[in-house]
Amino acid sequence: MFLSSAKSRTNESELKRKIGQLFMIGIPDNSLPDEYLELCEKYYIGNFTLNANNCISLSELCDTLSTLRKKTYNTTKLYQFVEVDQEGGWVTRIYEGSAMISGAMSFAASGADEAKMKKEGAKIGRILRALGCNADTAPVLDVNINPDNPIIGTR
Repeated sequence: MFLSSAKSRTNESELKRKIGQLFMIGIPDNSLPDEYLELCEKYYIGNFTLNANNCISLSELCDTLSTLRKKTYNTTKLYQFVEVDQEGGWVTRIYEGSAMISGAMSFAASGADEAKMKKEGAKIGRILRALGCNADTAPVLDVNINPDNPIIGTR
């Protein structure tokens, strides 16, 4: 009976760990309160999404991501996904330094070709990777074909 009970607790713990890895949660701000870190640890949360309120300064962002990376790996033994929507132009979360890139519409208006667009996309990827982000939810293709629908804006 004891072995069965221990095995059940192990399976339950492993299931909890796997479920926690399915979640991607927002980071409240750069302060990372103890309650937040404890919640992430308790539920094995390992994936995070950034918003503009997390990206006030590059040094604070790097510190926040470093703390999360260490805590997450110690808890889950897996490396986390850190996602941000960094399209450039109006849809930018990281404004400081070289992370500020023009939007797609400005490149199109200037006559940029496919090679130039690939180069700019790769540049965004390198910048995000250097900061500790490994997922960008920027769309690959956003086409504004309806002038009555302003949702795409300058993307």
